[in-house]
Amino acid sequence: MSNALIVSTQYDRDSALTRRWAERLHGELLNRNIANIFVDGSVLNQSALQDLLSFADGLIFFGHGSQSALISRPSKGLLGAAKPLLDSASASTLLATCPVYAVCCDARKIFGPSCPQGFVGYDRGFPIKETAEREFGEVVVNSAISFVAGVPLAKVADTTKQMWLLLASDFDRTAAGARLKNHPDAQWGKTAAEALAAGIGKEP
Repeated sequence: MSNALIVSTQYDRDSALTRRWAERLHGELLNRNIANIFVDGSVLNQSALQDLLSFADGLIFFGHGSQSALISRPSKGLLGAAKPLLDSASASTLLATCPVYAVCCDARKIFGPSCPQGFVGYDRGFPIKETAEREFGEVVVNSAISFVAGVPLAKVADTTKQMWLLLASDFDRTAAGARLKNHPDAQWGKTAAEALAAGIGKEP
């Protein structure tokens, strides 16, 4: 992959944490001399996104998702719906030449199968805590780098699953050699990493 588009939102606690991972990925790719554009998805409209996607060989999204969309902006009050950046209806056109790697909740369920060049992401919630941001970020950034490096999407998903399971074992308080067994949120980290291992996959 020669050119990558990194889109990250930041409008609440969780998206502020995933924004750190997006920034880290941006820097890592630059260090590897891989061209990439890093933009704030909260201010993109569809026309601007379409123009950026024409540059990209792959899209990496960090933020919030639903079953059928990657979310650009949050809902407004009780009646305002969250604004999608991309949804399952627009994916076939806007993503005709561009695979997607998504760090968000749920999008693998409906949005993922609508991506014509393939999708790697999660079919359930993406739990995150600031106390484990560094450890979870290592898995995410390394996984996204393999996506940008052109590793087949099914292998990206399988390898990432193994990384999550390894992280879960690192958090295991009952294992004598677990490197993170004394982490203050070790039990949460183990459970969350196991859930992410179960939820990641490749679509369609």
